[in-house]
Order: sequence, then structure tokens, then C-alpha cells
Amino acid sequence: MWRGACVMGSRGGGSGCDESAREAKASVTVSSRRLAFAAVGSIYGLVMALWGALASGGGHFNLLAMSFVAPYGVGLLFWPLWAYIVAAPPTRLMTVALGVTTAAHYLGLLHYIFLTDNSDSYWFAIGARQQGFVLIVAATLAVYVLGHVFLWSRFVIVRARSGPSPI
Repeated sequence: MWRGACVMGSRGGGSGCDESAREAKASVTVSSRRLAFAAVGSIYGLVMALWGALASGGGHFNLLAMSFVAPYGVGLLFWPLWAYIVAAPPTRLMTVALGVTTAAHYLGLLHYIFLTDNSDSYWFAIGARQQGFVLIVAATLAVYVLGHVFLWSRFVIVRARSGPSPI
């Protein structure tokens, strides 16, 4: 009913209904895109974390799983957040959230690699005797890097197209 009244009123003298209807439609489109990206980000993070856990051989060589869940498992929540942010032009708050969470993720991964007492290098040396294992590790890390390349390139492209971000 509102829609019909708006259309009738906008024909008569341009009451602004056309513009508000377009804004509402654009808002729904952006929201739908953000939710779809977040769903894909959730699936990507979860599938890759599970794959990393399976490839670890029952807890040996955990770097693959840690690359998707760092820091300390919380990183699994970052993938849908990052996808949500880069789906459409981000606000300043979203940009800060992206920067803070990716920094936490990278620092958590570096902490795991260099500061924790893990045996990943030992288990990798054992697993590296099998070419298939090396291929799995290389492919998984490539998918991880490609995920971040997509994330950052999408962020740069969306920001460049949108101009200055609102608060």
C-alpha cells in the first residue's frame, strides 16, 4: 500500500518517493551482498580450518589449521567478518575493525610459529618424506594466501570506487 501511494505521489510532482525507493532498494542490495559474503567467508574459514585439522594428522603439524583460526581459535570468527566488510564500501569503523582483526590474526600466527613450543618443524620434516604431504601443505597455504589476496584486493577496489568512507 505504501508503495502504491509513493508511486502515485511521485508521478504528480516528484515527492522524493522515487529517490527513497531507490535508496531502500540499494540498501537491501548492499545488505544482501554483505550477508552473502559473510556466509561464504564462514564456509571458507570453517572448511579450511577443518581441512587443516585433517591434514595435520591428528594434531601433528598444526600450522595449516592455525593459519585459518589464529589467534587461538578466535580467528575462525574473523573470516565472516572480513567478508562482510569487503562486500560493500566500508565505514571508518569497519575499516578499523578490518585493520585490528587482521593485525591480531597475523600477530597470532607469527606468535604460534615463532614463540610457542610446537613441534611443527619436526612433524613437517617427517611428513615431507611423502610428496603428497608436501603438496597438501603447499596447496593449503596457497589457498590461505589467495584468500588474503582476495580480501585485500577487494577492500582496495571497493574503497577506491566508493570515495571517502562515512563514520
